[in-house]
Amino acid sequence: MQQSGSPYNLRYTDQPDYIVFNKRSGFRTHKVNENQLGLVEVLSSKIKQELLVVHRLDKETSGLIVFAKNKEAAAQLARQFESREVKKTYFFLTDQNLKNSGESFTVTSHIDKVDKKFANIPAKEDNSETKFT
Repeated sequence: MQQSGSPYNLRYTDQPDYIVFNKRSGFRTHKVNENQLGLVEVLSSKIKQELLVVHRLDKETSGLIVFAKNKEAAAQLARQFESREVKKTYFFLTDQNLKNSGESFTVTSHIDKVDKKFANIPAKEDNSETKFT
């Protein structure tokens, strides 16, 4: 469903326990301050219902983001993301010619939160795996 007249041109699918939004690049999930609201605050206000964040997408990442409408649904969805029952696929665009375009490769690293931001920690054992095809 697309809301007409919205300055954000937001598209979403409304389900009984959750809402799936098509997030455009440039939106943050949470507000930074009172002058920079996040997607969850804007959408909660628009549909006049509190939404609970289950997962996040980086500001510059576009794609589907799910918000729960109640605590039970939030807990269930969070478990599904944590146990990797939800499969996420990312695509990237580049202006470069890629060599060996049919090959796949995997990058492993250790990702941890440092000063409220996620960062690669080379000295620690790998806890993250990203596959590129």
